[in-house]
Amino acid sequence: ISFLLMSTTNDYSDKFIELLKTNLSSFNSNIRLLTLRVLSSFIEDKNEKNNVILTCLLCEECPLNVYEFRAKIIHLQKLSVEFILLNKNTSSFHLAMYYLLGILCSNFTPLWSICTELLGSYGNKAIEYIGHTYFWSILNEKFQLVNQHTDIEIVESIDDELINEYLENE
Repeated sequence: ISFLLMSTTNDYSDKFIELLKTNLSSFNSNIRLLTLRVLSSFIEDKNEKNNVILTCLLCEECPLNVYEFRAKIIHLQKLSVEFILLNKNTSSFHLAMYYLLGILCSNFTPLWSICTELLGSYGNKAIEYIGHTYFWSILNEKFQLVNQHTDIEIVESIDDELINEYLENE
């Protein structure tokens, strides 16, 4: 919080983006939604249709069901590399990538194909703007989080097995 007291208003948005960007790739849709709402509060023109944060927010607010699938796809397509380049939002590539990685964690498999296609396009076309190392660092960060999550689940299952075995032997 100390950075808020020492920063100018213009710095708030960048600092919050740095702090909250990994939340966009969260497994939990509520975390993604709340993060997007916080980040959208720094956007001055809420009617801007080409803002990556607002597009992600609109997508996240769409219910995750078959009936709203088409609307969600339309919002996701606005996160394509071509659309972002067309609207000169190249500084937002990383936010879109984090969000697409979060959508891949959803339990709605029809979204997975478009997300992997969009992430692939970032790997093919956005590399010249964000660089190989930055692209792979985002993916590596997510893989490490998944690996830590898996390790925690394994430890919890081992503990449960040990407790059950102990109780049976008593």
